[in-house]
Amino acid sequence: MTRALLVIAIGVCTLCVPAHTAAQTPTTIPPDGWVVLPVDEYKALRERANPQPVQPTPPPVDATLTRIDYDLGIENDAVARRALLTIDVMRDGWTRVQIPAGLMVRDARIDGQPVSLVEGPPPHVLLSRSGRVVLTLDIALPLGASAGSESLALPASTRSRASISTPARRSIRKATLR
Repeated sequence: MTRALLVIAIGVCTLCVPAHTAAQTPTTIPPDGWVVLPVDEYKALRERANPQPVQPTPPPVDATLTRIDYDLGIENDAVARRALLTIDVMRDGWTRVQIPAGLMVRDARIDGQPVSLVEGPPPHVLLSRSGRVVLTLDIALPLGASAGSESLALPASTRSRASISTPARRSIRKATLR
């Protein structure tokens, strides 16, 4: 009886072992439909198949001074009051905008809020957002006198407009934009 049990046990083990070992044997050739690539090659192929959208080229300048409106009055030997600078900022983030040369600025504001002037060659302000901004400057300009006539030179821009109020005893014959 023990021999019969031993033969049955060996037969059962023989039937069970091949199925179990066949599942565990590694195959050297992957089945059809599989490709093995290094990660770098996979990323390169994926990038070529799904390219990132092309980013628009940034504008050639960060900001542009579109217009200057002067509201000036003669005070003794100087011309003072304010200048409104219309600035179009083309990008988000901090943008440096140069103050036109020749303006002596006492105060700067945007929407009634003070703005810091950065001294240095050339003086400038820093703006933090894109869009149209109107910078209000309290300015003073020297009034030039030569041979009995007084002159005033304003920095030129693409579009400028100036209104000058004078005391009754003074008159301006000529104002130029430089």
